[in-house]
Amino acid sequence: MADIAGILNEQEFDSIEEANTHLRALRAAGELPRRRPASPLERAQDLIYDAWEAEGAERVELARRALQISPDCADAFVLLADEAARSLQEALELNRQGVAAGERALGPKAFEAYKGEFWGVLETRPYMRARFGLAQCLREAEQRREAIDHYWDMLRLNPGDNQGVRYVLLACLLEVGHQADVKDLLDRYADDIAASWAYGRALFAFREHGDTSSARALLVKAKQANAHVPAYLLGTKRLPSSLPDHIGIGDEPEGIACAAEQILAWSKTPNALAWLERSLGESGAAAAADERQTVPHALRPHFDALVRLTDAVCQERLNEEYAQLCRRLAAALCRKRPSPVIRGRPEIWACAITYAVGSVNFLFDRAEEPHLTAAELCALFEVSPRTVAAKASEVRRMFRMGPFDLDWCLPSKLDEHPLTWLISVDGIIVDAPRPARRPGASAPPRPDPVPARIAARLIQRRRRSEGPEAQ
Repeated sequence: MADIAGILNEQEFDSIEEANTHLRALRAAGELPRRRPASPLERAQDLIYDAWEAEGAERVELARRALQISPDCADAFVLLADEAARSLQEALELNRQGVAAGERALGPKAFEAYKGEFWGVLETRPYMRARFGLAQCLREAEQRREAIDHYWDMLRLNPGDNQGVRYVLLACLLEVGHQADVKDLLDRYADDIAASWAYGRALFAFREHGDTSSARALLVKAKQANAHVPAYLLGTKRLPSSLPDHIGIGDEPEGIACAAEQILAWSKTPNALAWLERSLGESGAAAAADERQTVPHALRPHFDALVRLTDAVCQERLNEEYAQLCRRLAAALCRKRPSPVIRGRPEIWACAITYAVGSVNFLFDRAEEPHLTAAELCALFEVSPRTVAAKASEVRRMFRMGPFDLDWCLPSKLDEHPLTWLISVDGIIVDAPRPARRPGASAPPRPDPVPARIAARLIQRRRRSEGPEAQ
């Protein structure tokens, strides 16, 4: 990596494409030329590049060797803070030393010369990583005002925000109640389509004006941006102990990251979580009403009875995705001529509907989330497992439902579905290309050295910017 950086720094390019063309030409001619580090800091940074590729104790050992070569190697302090610190205070101090090392390495003139495009200069990145780590530790230590100052100054240096600083800053500002600053930040990045921005806007509007039509409209937009966030904010799904390394717009990993960032702000806002939960119920009622319109008038009382039962169980033990599929299946059963639901107890049919949808989505697999056993599901409806199993088989035969059935797959599982990305080209089944994730490959996974509270877990967001330095 240092070799590539050296090649790029040796001459000026008018565009990224021109630089990439130059590198491709060098690769086509043979191996890229090796360069000999010209200074102790460059030798130390080379060791850090090696450490990012290493595993286990070797990573820490390489970082310590880098500091022996050059005490100005900021990335070495960052790595030690992440992996060798035994307490939050120690991690904080290591990151503070990393910031000081980065300042020494860059010199005072660089901060004015590179302001506005700071991350675009390769040599600034160790400093920016150290400063982000310091701000994250300050936030976890509940020194939020100092952390906020660091976040703002990082955005001043690098308004393009390659590190995702604005997402954590937004959460911090919401936590401390700086409404004017929240509005300023939201307006600065008005075109941001991330879930954090959408849910931050909704919470800001609720704080400013309460449960108004405009606030509800923003919440609807937030749920359209990412439907996974409410379950984690409300606690119906448990946040994992560490954030995902990669996230995509609208997917569940993005929902996890957003909820982890903002859960404290939502919890501290009076009535905000109740407002969020109530809105979910209203959206569920609207969805049920839409399905009801497709049911013959004579069968609508049967549909209403089924949906009341499935909605109650899905709200208690499953999620809104299951509820939506159960409503759709209930409506489909009611449209059958003659409809089987006019015979038998509604509890049995409601359980059979949920059982059939669960079978498609591996509800009974312990590795899945949410998970229920067949006996637990039947107990929730207070019906016999044997009777329900027979009815569920009847439903599956009726609609030709089976495992991996795309028509009845939960939306959150479509991305990992084995059939979603298969397409036919000239009669040949091929694997379609997946959509790109948000830019920012991470360094190899590493354990958090500090307690696994939500604020501490946020430090992993930085790792999306710790990958190839050419990013």
